[in-house]
Amino acid sequence: MIRAVFLFLLLMALIGLAGKWTRPRKVGRKSAGPPIATARKCPKCGTYLIGGGPCTCSLPAEDPAKDPKANG
Repeated sequence: MIRAVFLFLLLMALIGLAGKWTRPRKVGRKSAGPPIATARKCPKCGTYLIGGGPCTCSLPAEDPAKDPKANG
């Protein structure tokens, strides 16, 4: 059993070396596509903006006394 595992590993190493010799890696790396744009941030507080809505720092603060669910 150990002999079979050893032969399998040896065979896989030989296949890997043969692939490395026939197709050597290129030194430089090309970019896969267009550059990724940086995420938008709020100019006031610096949090990331998701979607097209305004940042929560620019919204008026909610008064918990006016909330009908808070009286409960």
